[in-house]
Amino acid sequence: MASRGRHGDALLAGRMPSPRELPVRTCFFCPPLRKPSGGMAVMAQLAAHLHAAGWPVAFVVNGEMPPGVSAPDIPVLTLQTAALAPGDRWIVPEGWPALLAPGLQARCRCAVYVQNWAFVHGILPETVEWQKLGLRMFAVSSPVALFVRETLGLAAPIVRPAIDTGLFSPAPELRPDPAEELRIAWMPRKNRHLAVQIRRIFESLVARAGRKPPVWIPIENLPAADVAGVLRTAHVFLATGFPEGFGLPPLEAMACGCLVAGFSGMGGWDYMRQALPRGFRPWFDLPEVPWGANGFFAADGDVWGAAMALGAACDRLLGGTAVEIVEAGITAARWYSSTRQREELLGLWQEQSYWR
Repeated sequence: MASRGRHGDALLAGRMPSPRELPVRTCFFCPPLRKPSGGMAVMAQLAAHLHAAGWPVAFVVNGEMPPGVSAPDIPVLTLQTAALAPGDRWIVPEGWPALLAPGLQARCRCAVYVQNWAFVHGILPETVEWQKLGLRMFAVSSPVALFVRETLGLAAPIVRPAIDTGLFSPAPELRPDPAEELRIAWMPRKNRHLAVQIRRIFESLVARAGRKPPVWIPIENLPAADVAGVLRTAHVFLATGFPEGFGLPPLEAMACGCLVAGFSGMGGWDYMRQALPRGFRPWFDLPEVPWGANGFFAADGDVWGAAMALGAACDRLLGGTAVEIVEAGITAARWYSSTRQREELLGLWQEQSYWR
């Protein structure tokens, strides 16, 4: 009698097979990056969840593992040693479509994890269309899922990032009195020229009002623990990143108790909710969330609007009326838990109709 295998044994026993009984391997392709990447950190989170749940997982590299990605229990293979086989799940970031080829050639079940909507169009050869490649997409946020659906006609289930609230957490005692020293954190690598314009406009507004200039705290080339340490000493975080598929830094700032002002990158509307009464809102509807207004947001690229949003955030802070907005930001950050991420991911990985 032929062996039924673990999968057949489970079905004959009248139950669905557990992940450990499924002969399905998931291979995450890791692009050859020179600097740490938030996107790759999220991919590593997903791989770790699958591994902990018993799914066979591997990282596949073309060179070395990207810096900052650590998953010691998960094997790291090359394109040659991976030996991709039909039925394997081959996961590629949206910015590296050429690396779909090994998975397509091996007849894997290929999926693109779309972490930035801006890299979906214009990166394929003119004769190639996403819809005709026979692959799947899943998205990092609800705005990205909407973008994929509206522009490609493809469903994109959502698997969001997770915030480490043990690391990114408030410490109000580390912040000086904002009336004495107003501290604004920012990331120079995120559209530096626009950030500098916003800063100069804001400083001009402050000078005209006769106020003391703020202290600007750049966050650049720091490990996550040091980023969290800086954010815990800041009152406000100026968000200047766009385009973004999600935008982790503003949410990490919220988790640390900062007021957030600036750009959404579009993807940030997964968690951002406007506190300005007549402030900018996206053209698409925002789903209900279990928190209220949590920041002061301008249209992407609107430096004057961002400076005014920053000014509104500082006015609320100096006036002692920012507590509810700060608390809403902390609530939002806590919603993006590792448990929720795991549920979204495993629900998708167990959805057989998606992987057919």
